Amino acid sequence: MDHYLIAAASAILLAFALKDMQRQIIPNKWIMIAAPLAAMASIFWSEALRQPIFYFEQFDRVFSVAIDALLAQNLAYAFIFLLAKLTRGDIGGGDAKLAMLIGLITGVRMLVPALAIGLAAGALITYAREKPTPLAPFLAASTIGVLLMGVLQ
Repeated sequence: MDHYLIAAASAILLAFALKDMQRQIIPNKWIMIAAPLAAMASIFWSEALRQPIFYFEQFDRVFSVAIDALLAQNLAYAFIFLLAKLTRGDIGGGDAKLAMLIGLITGVRMLVPALAIGLAAGALITYAREKPTPLAPFLAASTIGVLLMGVLQ
């Protein structure tokens, strides 16, 4: 079942990456549609992919995964939003919303490598080109790679 979720998440992330490359915008409508779908899919249907960092014994697995998804979503959004404020516009608010979606998809365990690889690749390419580069393609590619590595373990 996880292979189907990774395929769906990859399609969604690639759509965001292409839109960001074309128009340098991540539409709010797309985020509002994708976020609940990603949350429900990763909470209810993900089996081997999601291992929450906290497991609440008195509740079932769904509760633990839901808490993990909410924690990852908020951590990702807060981190990228802080970077957006520090870079004074080089990273946009759409990138923070995309990071929130990535947090919902990956959970806390896979969030850190996904964001670290995506931000490092984006920073290197931006530095090499010496002009602003859309961040969504790098975040999408790193997230897809981390998801695939998580399934292959």
